[in-house]
Amino acid sequence: MEEQGSKKKYLLPLLVLTGLILVVGGSYALWQITLQQTDTNIITTGCFKVDFKDANPINLQEALPITDDEGKILLPYEVTLTNTCASYATYQVNMEVLNTTTFNRHEFIKVNFEDRTPVVLTSKTEAAPTIANAIKAYRIESGFLNPNEEKTLKLRLWISDDAPVSEEIMNKLFESKVTIITSYHNEAPTYEERVNTCKEDGYTEEFCTTDNAQYQ
Repeated sequence: MEEQGSKKKYLLPLLVLTGLILVVGGSYALWQITLQQTDTNIITTGCFKVDFKDANPINLQEALPITDDEGKILLPYEVTLTNTCASYATYQVNMEVLNTTTFNRHEFIKVNFEDRTPVVLTSKTEAAPTIANAIKAYRIESGFLNPNEEKTLKLRLWISDDAPVSEEIMNKLFESKVTIITSYHNEAPTYEERVNTCKEDGYTEEFCTTDNAQYQ
């Protein structure tokens, strides 16, 4: 009988301890406080969109070498870029040579961009092609678009009068497409940025500083 009484003595403290644990746990939950931020965290997305339209694709049939003066009066291919947002944007104009081209002497293709001094295509920096069937790309021009700015670019192509009379030149085909790569620019480009971008396109420092003088 003493053994049974001992078990009851041990059982009673155990029940009391369990009850205390339940009370403490319940009290902790009742005293829990949740605090909340007064203001709201807000993220609004900006706008980046550049519209593109073009006209007068270059189509020279039975073309012969011509002088720069003759080339500069050809009907230009025109592309208009419109920055439709209040942010700044960059653009890069590439000439991508298609794999259907058989005229491989690109040093005899003359480029006249924005009525500037004509140059040969190979004087331009090579770029990575973006068209699946392009074999080579040249960066013709790059620059900036201000918020809500519209800019029309003009391009003329012809065969240089330096081209020799040879099988490499005659009865050949030069096919290409212009591609425009635009990117968001987080702030107004500085005068130095504009001049450096111009120089990277192969223009002289004198030309670039004069061409961008309005941004000083």
